Amino acid sequence: MPSALASQLAASASLNASLLQDRSKKRQTDSYLFTGRDAASHDLDSVHAVATSAFSQLCALSPVFLSQTVKYGPDASSINADFEQTLFSESAKNMDRTLQTKEVTANLDRNINAFLVHLGPWLMEAPTGKVLEWLVRRFRINEFNVDAVLTLFLPYHESPHFVKMLSILHIPPTSCFSFLLPFKSAAKPLSRSALVKEMVSSVEVARFVAELLPAAVGCSYSHHTLLAFNAATMHDYISSVSRLDDGMLAFILPALLTPLQTASKDVNIALGSFVLLCVLSRKVNLKPTAICAIIGAMAAQVRKVRKKSGVSTTQFIKAAVAVCSPQDELSEFPSSVGRACSKMPGLDEELSSVLRITGAEKFVVPLLRSLQNWLHEPQVSSLFSAVLNSTDVPLTMTKTITAMLVRLATSVTSASEENVGLTEANAHAASSLLALVHQRHFELLRDVAEDVAADSVSLSDEGVNDHKKERMKRTNSLLASFSLHHPLAESTDVNEVVVASADMSKDVRIDAVHRLYAMLRETQSAGSLSSSDMASIQSALLGRIYDPHYSVLQALYASPDLFLSTVTLSTTPKKLLDAIISQLLPTPPARSILHAHVEFLAGPFVKAHPELLAEVQQDALFPFLLASKAKFRTSCGVWGPSISQEVWNQVSLLEEGCAKEDTEEFVEKICEANFGVVGLIAANILDSSDLEKDTEHLLSKMEDTMPHGRALAYLICRELLQISFAIRVLRALRLNTLDDTDDALTESSLQEAQDGRRIIAKATIKPGGHGTNLALQASILAVVPGLSPPQNFSGNWILALPSHVSPGLEGDKSQQYVFLMHSLYALACSSATAPTSLSALLLRTLFLNLRENSLAFLLGILLSAWPSMDGVRTHAVLHALAFLRGHVETGVDFQTVLPSLLAVLMDHRTDKRDRALVLEVISLLSSPVEKKYIYGMDTIYGQASSELQYLDTKDLTTYVKAMLQFREQVVQDATFIRVFHHRHLQGSSTKYRRRVSCFLLSHVIVHPIPFARVALLHSLEDVSDNTKAFMLVPAVKSLTGDPTTVSQVFGSLFDEYTSLVVDGFLTVTPANLSETEGNEIWLVFTAVLRSFFRSSKFSAAMRIFPRATYFAAALENRLFADLGLERRSEICVELLHAGAQGGEVFFASKTLLGKLLRDATLIIQLLTGEAPAGKRVKLDTPPQTGDSDKLQPLTILSEALATSDIPGSVSLISHLLETVNSVIHSDEPLPHSIRLEILVELIRVTDNSQTFNEALLLMANLARLAPKSVLHNIMPVFTFMGSNVFHRDDSYSLKVIQSTINSIVPVMVSSLKEKYSAGLELYLGAREFLRIFTDAANHVPRHRRQNFFLHLAEVLGPEEFLAPLCMLLVDKVTNRVVRQTPEEAQYDTGPSNSNATPFFPPSTNTVLRECTRLVSRLSGAEEKAAFLDYIRDEEHSVSASSVIKRRIQVLLVFSSIALVPDNRREQKQLPARCNTDDLIALLVDLATLQDSNLSDITSPAQVAITRVINTIPAGEFLSTVAVILRSAEQKVNIGVLEVLAERIPLVSRAAMIQIINHIHEIIRHQSAGPLSGAALEKSSVNAALAVLPHYMCVDPLLDASLADTVAISASLGPRVIPYFRDIVEVCVAILRDDLHDNDRLASTGETAVSTLRSLLTTLPAFYGTQELNQVVKLYVDYSSCTVTPSNRLTPLLKALAKRVAPGALMQVLYELWADLRKEPTKEDVQGLVGYFTAFKWSLKGAPRADVLEHLRQVFKVFLEAFDVRLSFGAQEVESYAISAFIELVVKLNESAFRPLVRRLHDWAFVDNTGVTERKTSFCHIYIALLEYFKALMNPYMTILIRSLTETLQAFGTLDTSYSTSDAALWSGIMLTLRKSFENDDGVFWREDKAAVVLPHLLSQLPITVNLLKRLNLSLLMHTRSEDARLRILALECAAEIWKAEGGKLIGMRPILEDFVYCCADPTLGFVAETATFITECAEDENDSVVRETHKLKNAVESVAGTISDL
Repeated sequence: MPSALASQLAASASLNASLLQDRSKKRQTDSYLFTGRDAASHDLDSVHAVATSAFSQLCALSPVFLSQTVKYGPDASSINADFEQTLFSESAKNMDRTLQTKEVTANLDRNINAFLVHLGPWLMEAPTGKVLEWLVRRFRINEFNVDAVLTLFLPYHESPHFVKMLSILHIPPTSCFSFLLPFKSAAKPLSRSALVKEMVSSVEVARFVAELLPAAVGCSYSHHTLLAFNAATMHDYISSVSRLDDGMLAFILPALLTPLQTASKDVNIALGSFVLLCVLSRKVNLKPTAICAIIGAMAAQVRKVRKKSGVSTTQFIKAAVAVCSPQDELSEFPSSVGRACSKMPGLDEELSSVLRITGAEKFVVPLLRSLQNWLHEPQVSSLFSAVLNSTDVPLTMTKTITAMLVRLATSVTSASEENVGLTEANAHAASSLLALVHQRHFELLRDVAEDVAADSVSLSDEGVNDHKKERMKRTNSLLASFSLHHPLAESTDVNEVVVASADMSKDVRIDAVHRLYAMLRETQSAGSLSSSDMASIQSALLGRIYDPHYSVLQALYASPDLFLSTVTLSTTPKKLLDAIISQLLPTPPARSILHAHVEFLAGPFVKAHPELLAEVQQDALFPFLLASKAKFRTSCGVWGPSISQEVWNQVSLLEEGCAKEDTEEFVEKICEANFGVVGLIAANILDSSDLEKDTEHLLSKMEDTMPHGRALAYLICRELLQISFAIRVLRALRLNTLDDTDDALTESSLQEAQDGRRIIAKATIKPGGHGTNLALQASILAVVPGLSPPQNFSGNWILALPSHVSPGLEGDKSQQYVFLMHSLYALACSSATAPTSLSALLLRTLFLNLRENSLAFLLGILLSAWPSMDGVRTHAVLHALAFLRGHVETGVDFQTVLPSLLAVLMDHRTDKRDRALVLEVISLLSSPVEKKYIYGMDTIYGQASSELQYLDTKDLTTYVKAMLQFREQVVQDATFIRVFHHRHLQGSSTKYRRRVSCFLLSHVIVHPIPFARVALLHSLEDVSDNTKAFMLVPAVKSLTGDPTTVSQVFGSLFDEYTSLVVDGFLTVTPANLSETEGNEIWLVFTAVLRSFFRSSKFSAAMRIFPRATYFAAALENRLFADLGLERRSEICVELLHAGAQGGEVFFASKTLLGKLLRDATLIIQLLTGEAPAGKRVKLDTPPQTGDSDKLQPLTILSEALATSDIPGSVSLISHLLETVNSVIHSDEPLPHSIRLEILVELIRVTDNSQTFNEALLLMANLARLAPKSVLHNIMPVFTFMGSNVFHRDDSYSLKVIQSTINSIVPVMVSSLKEKYSAGLELYLGAREFLRIFTDAANHVPRHRRQNFFLHLAEVLGPEEFLAPLCMLLVDKVTNRVVRQTPEEAQYDTGPSNSNATPFFPPSTNTVLRECTRLVSRLSGAEEKAAFLDYIRDEEHSVSASSVIKRRIQVLLVFSSIALVPDNRREQKQLPARCNTDDLIALLVDLATLQDSNLSDITSPAQVAITRVINTIPAGEFLSTVAVILRSAEQKVNIGVLEVLAERIPLVSRAAMIQIINHIHEIIRHQSAGPLSGAALEKSSVNAALAVLPHYMCVDPLLDASLADTVAISASLGPRVIPYFRDIVEVCVAILRDDLHDNDRLASTGETAVSTLRSLLTTLPAFYGTQELNQVVKLYVDYSSCTVTPSNRLTPLLKALAKRVAPGALMQVLYELWADLRKEPTKEDVQGLVGYFTAFKWSLKGAPRADVLEHLRQVFKVFLEAFDVRLSFGAQEVESYAISAFIELVVKLNESAFRPLVRRLHDWAFVDNTGVTERKTSFCHIYIALLEYFKALMNPYMTILIRSLTETLQAFGTLDTSYSTSDAALWSGIMLTLRKSFENDDGVFWREDKAAVVLPHLLSQLPITVNLLKRLNLSLLMHTRSEDARLRILALECAAEIWKAEGGKLIGMRPILEDFVYCCADPTLGFVAETATFITECAEDENDSVVRETHKLKNAVESVAGTISDL
């Protein structure tokens, strides 16, 4: 404890003591936003400035920060809080709180605390941080306002903001918040668990947290984060506290209830309190008054009807139940709570749904008790009804409510006189509700009524006794008359009887059934019932089948026909049957009820509906047919109507009755009867027409829940057991193991199970016992092993069972029998531990029946693929071992099982232990005892066993002993058997190896298990012996004969099996195949070959080809070469025909043939056999051939020969040619692709001319038949043809050449066109092909050369291939032409005297383009491909550049010669691409090459140009000049222009008009580079420019002249200066004429504008005052005639404003104003608009200095312009003038602008002599300035306030009469003030200035009323117009005004009642006067007017209510 002195010193210490301490280093500044180092760099002024701006942003977010009063404190009292003045003003910036008085400090703390708590919703916003930084730095809230800071930040305790504030918070160690100090040191956020932990340990912290939300809700500053924080934290706190004492409840309960008692629109507040109250209720036991207060507060939060805010009824009900359920049950809630709850929407539905919640009665019962006095109200009675009708209502609650209702129903007599009416109403309502209880809980109602009566009788007073008797009487009358109060008890008799049929009294129900039948009989005889009454009767009769009394059912079934005919109208007989069966099963009813239903079903029902007989017997009667000692009487009642009496008569049961039921004789007789029942039912099932369905139903009864029915099903199944049915029974038993039977079945039980009568007796005595059920199952299993096998069963126990063994009546009986025994064996061996007695019995019986077949049976299990057999494999091996050990000395040879045992060894399912056991079994096979017979000989595999081969004893012993030597290896690895066979058999003698192999392979052939076959084949895979092929012949035959069946048998093993069989079969030798007589193996071999290479035999060919590859390898490497010619020929023929099928077989057969064909004799034989026949005579009906493609085998043979090295043979070549000729001349279609390599090679190597010609002709024919095949060999064909045939000068050779070209060249052309696109790409692709012909040109005789190439060009196509062909021909003479004179070159290159002349000119441009490409290649500038860019053989010694230059020169010579005049006259019409312009352009490009190394090219090009220009006419000459001028070659251009200058003056006017376009083209394309310095100095061009303005005056030349002017001005620049002013004058004159000349083309004016803009772009400085004056006047005139946006001069004027001198344009404008300021007419308004538009652009583009220079003149223009508006009233002029004036203001600074404002103010308010228009204009100007400059204009309001208030004061004194100008002025002033207020940022309009304006604004309210009244009245007066359209329009406008502003029209009355109207005036606002006009218009004769009147009336009434009385 601190001492008194220390306390005094601490109290007297300065608050700044920490700041006054002397420290060695500077104190760190506390800062919320910045770190300590950065905080010192920000002074208070900067922080204050930032905080002030942030506070403004917070004010925009929430208006509470601007309020003068806010709520604060626990009592939510209002305090005066000017946050801006207190915390953020200049005075606050200089305040030091430590130096203030206590009162000031307390007031400051109160303001700070209130401000902080209101910051809660905005804490995460950026402005809040800045404000907090100011409060920390200035007011040190982190030190002096810790509680308020924590109040703000604690809801955000997990955020970084909390960590930042906590780091600077000053928390004393003795504070309750000292637990935050560790988090402050660690700079970590506070977790909720830590906070809750501290709340549990510190009540102060808990109280602080609990009171956060109530205070926030009370003061209206709650937010979402605070709500979530409160709910989560308080929930955890209440849950964590071990015990809540009264002190804790004292602050917790108010904290939870206060938010509910405060009006708040946020539903989340109430829901959060609901959750916490539920948690609190489970934690502590509350007092009844507290619970009532909680429920009342919660009920007050439920939203009312038609309200959107509040808690829903569902949420309240669930929360109230959660609150009440843990507490003690209350007697009742206060009546106010009950009444509040009853008014909640949907309460009845919610009450019925909430009853399923445990503890709901603790809320529902007190609620209903609180409402019992208002039971007569519908909403209250509906609550009681909903609870009573609910299916979830507990019985105790029903009893409580019933007692309450009974007391209400019997309380009438005890009521006072004043309450008797209310009591009777409540009693009647209670009676109605008790009717519901009577229907559902009659006994409960009776008990409650008796209890109430007993309570009343207990009193002893005599007077009271009479009252009690009366009360008892009332109760009895209530019970007696309940049906009268039931809702269904209506006035009709049918309804009364229907209601009576559901009575609790059985007598009433019996009587009601009789009465219903009587009604139905009356209806049948005479009369009718309504559909509703009939439906009620049907429903009542159907409902009685559920009746629990026999007498009622007896009455119901007394008239079965009437009953069935009635109820089947509304339901089907099947549904009726199902409903009755549902009463019998699964819980049987009383015996009498059962008998009643059974008698009805077995009798009348089946008679009426015989189709349902089976369902009745199986579903309704079957479960009760088995009689037992306990249920004998029940079964007796079922026997009579269902089973023949002969059974009972035999045992004398029916005659003797049941007097001796306890005797053993009686039990025996019951067993005899049951035995008869079982036999009878079994016989009926066997005789059934639908045996499958009946047996399936019987099997389903084995799982019946009724023990009697289940036992009967077992007994019948035992009686019906046979093979197929036994399989289904085993499946139905669902037995996986027999382990559970050992304890229940004793030895005696097993004996009983084997005896049918004893098992029936057991079922009779105790049918439902567990032991009985097991005994029944055991009895069935014990019968199965004794079933006899099928008649045709051969004893084959080793079977490959299919994937699904059908247990039906059809199928393989042998397979079913084997599967049945396998399944029984698996079940018997399924015990996990020692075998049970039942298992032992089954196995013993099974093996006794199998006897010697047991070993085969066990092998079948071991080899079975069924998964269920995997678990018993070890048992099977052990049983097999035991079997062999027992028979080892019997002399039996068991070698037949050895292959199966080997297969078991190789099975992957056999583990090491089982393999060791199997080897032990195999060791017993070599017993030294003399063998007497072989086990299973000819029977082991059934009929197929006769094919087996056997070993003698010695060989068997040797084999077994040898295997046992490798016992360990086999045990470890089953695949070692394959290694064993290889080592053992290959090391043994041939005979021994052959015997063992044949023995094992014989089992491979006939073994029924596919896996065993595969395993044996695998084991012999490495054994080599030729007998394998002979032994596997049957297997191969099955594969080739019926592969589908084999594939189905082997399944997934088929591929493996096929591979192994083929591998074994291919061990055959050539000697075996070459045998001639009876050679079966050759037939099989060919069949295999055919199968493997003909995929049509197999559905999946991909399975064959791996084996086919192996087969091919065997033929190639081992078999084929050693076979005879015939055998080899057969094999090849098979391969040829197999390959004809195509696909993968084609490639396989072709590849194999290519490897096999090495003998010429064999090839010749194949060719002879496969060659087609010659041409046959055509028949009318050609024969049908089986093969669609007979040439395919020959094609395959040809391709195979082409890929193989065949021996050289002249005879073979002869046969080949003969075969090809026969193919060509045959009628068979050729293959799609033909390979001609051999034929091409023959053409190349042959020296015989005749052979060569024939080969060429053959190739030509092939081109016709198979063009694609010829295409691949076309190049070598023509190459060899050029060197061998062209030099022959005979007609036959020429014919061969032409035929070859005609056939083959089109194929090549078509291919080239498909492969390459037209043009250079096509030329390059065809170059090598064309060079074949051009290179061979010297070989063609001279006199035939011309015809040859003409023919070739025509075949090729001259349009595409003439140019490249000519270039290649010209290239041939290049070396010669370059050394010749032009005349000689013309002879060598020119096309004179040639028939090809018409084709040459179109190719000239192509030739010149090739020259251009060659030049590019030569210069290296581009890497484009060129056609002639190649080197001939003789040119290798010459440089590439020299070669290319020579070719270009020759091509230029050729091009110039091709266009000689004679040729041009003879040429055909040229395409568009071949005109002279293109030709000249190409020549100019070549003639103007700049490279000095290309001078050899430019000279020929210039010569070519000269030749061309001299030959073209004048029209083309000018076009050519334009083309030449595009080049950059100065010399060429100068020369052309000189010629042009000489000839142009000689052109006449008519000719000039014709060629003006060419001149225009020339001028447009000339440049301003070197050309301007050379050619334009010529007088011709200067003359042309001088005459151009004169041409502009000539209309035909006007458009072209203007276009030329644009081109000249854009390109020549300053050289147009002498003509500048003339051009401008001409253009302005043209544009001015356009205003009045409508005939002139619009393009002329556009061109003139373009000319002016071009001059502006080129020479902007030369636009002087004169030119600008002309253009501006023109623009104003255009604006007078057109709308400004569509003015064509607008772009020009904008450009002028940007480019010309700003001062000049402004001078022109304000000088022009002198002409425009005169009193304007209406037509001049648009001109003024254009003027000010131009003024705006001028001001916008002018610099500020220029504007200030002309400011006086410009401002004068604007003042006069505003007066113009006043004089004429042109508002449009004013808007444009104001817009321009704003641009002026933008350029001004404040010093220049302020005088303008004062002058403008004086102009409007001082100089004005009573004219309001200037004031109005001033207001409009100032409004525009406010809209543009916003708050910047508010300081200038100081100048205006006085004038505006005086004007408003004048308006306030006016009477109701005012003019339109006054209204405009008043509206302008009000809008000016409004804009100023809106744009104010809180700086200008403070209290002092607002106080000046506010009184005057309030005085304007009467003006507002007058304006509205005039508007409304003026508009309504138009409804009295004579024009109906005007009346309709006025009504429409009035309706829209009332819809949009109706509230204002009727809302003016309360505001202006002191000015205009009195309070008693019923006509509110303008409703009355509007109603008058509505009444008049409603009687209008025009229907449309009436319709619009009703719309206006609806609009008025929607806001003002009905107006009918006005």
